[in-house]
Formats: sequence, C-alpha cells, structure tokens
Amino acid sequence: MGSLREVKESPLRQGTDEKIAYIFDFTELDGLPTTDVSTTTDSFELYDMTNAADVTSTLLSGSGSVSTYYVTSPLVTGLTAGVDYKLTSRVVIDSNTLSAYALIKGE
Repeated sequence: MGSLREVKESPLRQGTDEKIAYIFDFTELDGLPTTDVSTTTDSFELYDMTNAADVTSTLLSGSGSVSTYYVTSPLVTGLTAGVDYKLTSRVVIDSNTLSAYALIKGE
C-alpha cells in the first residue's frame, strides 16, 4: 500500500472477461461514510492510466453501496489486457469529502 488512500491489496488483477465489484475500507480514515454512493454520480471513477482516458461511463456497470466503513463499487467490466486502471471511490465523512483508490491491471 502506497498510502492510506490506496487499498492494501493494490495493485489488483482482473481478467478481460471478469466482472468484479471492489470493496473500499474507510476504517483508517476515522469516520463512517455518510454519502449514499448508489445515488451519487461522482462517487466512483475508473481511469485508464495507459491511454490517459476516463472510462467510467463505459467500464463501470450498476451502482455502488455503503455499509458502515465499507464502500462497494459498481461492477468493473470489460477491461483490456495489458492496460493499467485506477478505480477511485469518493465519500463524505464528517462533512469532508475523502477518496481512496485501487490500481487494477487488466489481464
């Protein structure tokens, strides 16, 4: 883990035919997320770091959810082998907007 913002398991690996919802743990940021991430359009972003492109609208499917300290992303789908991605989750904790991220390698 490079920082408190990067998930401990990062970098993650995901196959091109897999559909995975990732879980972000905000425990170490000392507060419960209060944002309803399923209705907040900017709660998640998926960025193609290899080609410098925002792929949120094409590679995230469905909605996310929040349960205590844990935020679950929408499904990440259709990744390209050999491409590196950054999945970011934003939440509100005690009126502060905070973010965490995971690096994902397409395989």
